[in-house]
Amino acid sequence: MKGRLEEMRRMNLRVEEFPLESADDIITSISAIGAAVGRPDEGRTAADRVRNKIDELRRASEDRLNQSAHVGSSQRPKALIIVQWDPLIAAGRGSYPDEILQIAGGQNALSDALTPYPVLGAETFLSLEMDAVIDAAEPGENAARNAILSLAKSISGGQAVRIEMSRSIIRPGPRICEAAEELSQAFSRHFPAGREISSARGNASHREEAAPKRVQIP
Repeated sequence: MKGRLEEMRRMNLRVEEFPLESADDIITSISAIGAAVGRPDEGRTAADRVRNKIDELRRASEDRLNQSAHVGSSQRPKALIIVQWDPLIAAGRGSYPDEILQIAGGQNALSDALTPYPVLGAETFLSLEMDAVIDAAEPGENAARNAILSLAKSISGGQAVRIEMSRSIIRPGPRICEAAEELSQAFSRHFPAGREISSARGNASHREEAAPKRVQIP
């Protein structure tokens, strides 16, 4: 990518680079792109629209948690976000997917991870306590995916749900609101107000959702 950017600069093309590591970065870049193309007002409006939607989603998540508190359960669902199955890479604390998870009202099963995207051994995966596995890996990784999930299912009596997500949850960009809303809606379906959340240990098993339908994991 850097080589292509340098090539464009040698062609006297204007090149702007923007960090995209967080929601704030995305909002700032949208406004800056508007200014760079001579449409600052439209850029600010678009950035405000994204900011307001994120705030709305955060409030909705808090409202859902407050409703749960009234019936005796206010715990955020604990989720593991899978970025890649082979090798097994997940999203840890401080990563972009972790921020999406927080916006949607969840908590990270890897909140103690020392790096944003740790590589996990099968033993570590099977030892984690979680309510959901958020599968954002490439569709072509079925062999590794099925092997690990089958192993988890065979040794655990837990009931962690598998939620299949689009790659937008791990790719920072203007679809941040769609990703957070998609995950928030999945949490609302699987963990409605009043359902007691009890994190399963080492299970990514019995249910799978590929919005909007749910199927059995073989």
